Amino acid sequence: MASFDINFIANTTGVHTVYWRTYEDPVNTYPNFLSITVTVPGLQSVTIDVEGSLYCAPYGITYEGYIIAECQDLLPATNGIPDSVLSAGTTWTVVMAEQDDPCQDTTITCNNSSIGGITIGSYGKEYSGVNGDAGAPMTVVIDAPVSGVQATATANHGDGVLGGAVIIDDFGGEFNIANASTTQTVPLVRELQLATTGTLATVEVTFNLAARINTVTIVNGGSAYTTTDNNYFTIDWSALSTPGAPTGGSGTEPKFSITPPNQYADQIDAASFTITDAGSGYTIAPDVTFGPGGVIPIEEAVVLADCPTLDLSEFDCGTVNNIIGTPEYVLGIGESITLCASPEAIASLSSRFEATDDGNCHCKECNNVKINTALTGVGTGQITYQTCWDGTGAYEGAVVMVTNTINGGAATAVDLGCIIADTLYVEEINGVAPTVTITSCS
Repeated sequence: MASFDINFIANTTGVHTVYWRTYEDPVNTYPNFLSITVTVPGLQSVTIDVEGSLYCAPYGITYEGYIIAECQDLLPATNGIPDSVLSAGTTWTVVMAEQDDPCQDTTITCNNSSIGGITIGSYGKEYSGVNGDAGAPMTVVIDAPVSGVQATATANHGDGVLGGAVIIDDFGGEFNIANASTTQTVPLVRELQLATTGTLATVEVTFNLAARINTVTIVNGGSAYTTTDNNYFTIDWSALSTPGAPTGGSGTEPKFSITPPNQYADQIDAASFTITDAGSGYTIAPDVTFGPGGVIPIEEAVVLADCPTLDLSEFDCGTVNNIIGTPEYVLGIGESITLCASPEAIASLSSRFEATDDGNCHCKECNNVKINTALTGVGTGQITYQTCWDGTGAYEGAVVMVTNTINGGAATAVDLGCIIADTLYVEEINGVAPTVTITSCS
């Protein structure tokens, strides 16, 4: 509680009384007083306690009063002050200025973030490359934030056969093989030539009783194949166990194609798409641009990461607390939490957050709060709040941070008593938010 001293010179011994009125007393009345007995004339002092909250006095708190000795006449009086006092000039006025509140009503918002992930909807195809060379990696440009660090990513593309089914377009002639029912693994090549770069794909080939191709299954996708090369596939028949050119049939060599047609690895591979710097300062999901290339890939969604874990106890302005567990919360972009915070501690808040000062916390209205978890299902959830400062509740005169768990599916509501309702933060239980009821303090 604040106070101030009234100092005066007593010219006589005996009782001297200090009368005063506060900003709440009726005009021209001075109902408050303190008396002292002066034994030695000279400098005297009386201490007056300030009953109002100086945290909530934007225009100051004014006290007015006068000093009178017992030998002075109380009457007549003008506007409540004895004329003897007015003639002696022993009136006084004290204006108490608003004090800095150690507990600032602060809203903390997850204001900017980094890139949490990018989902690619289509990976494109036909990127720059010549004669089986996959060409340079795709360029990826992630739009920069208004302020902060621009995120970066890389996207490599391959040049092999990803997989899919092999369609036999032409079974070709009969092969010179020792066992017509044999199954062999051989390279997959383009028409009439072996690849000059990369690694040949391999396929498992079965033959029918006539020694003609029966089935073909990709074993390894290899490299050096691109969708810009439209020649058909065949096998390297010289790699068979008994090499011999096929004869007869509708053609010299069998002919294959790959289906679906986008099963070539000259498209962006999801595994090769890498966010090299998640950046910072993003408040909305940025656009992503790919290029150059043939059919450009499309990004489906950019997800912003959550802000760092926020431990409210690090910013608490109270001198005592009742914390069971740790009041830690993770805020998504744009989400906020309110608490009575220490201005000095808020100064160390991560740049990912924005802190808004909403005034003096000791001036906040207190309300009775009940939490109903009947609809949440069985489980537990964490709650954090701060108690009132004005002496109501279990903690006299203090702003106290309280963290605890509540049980979901409970038939009876939890009564938190009279608290600073704005500071209440309640976790969902089983994905359902408990019901909060706020009423006036009784």
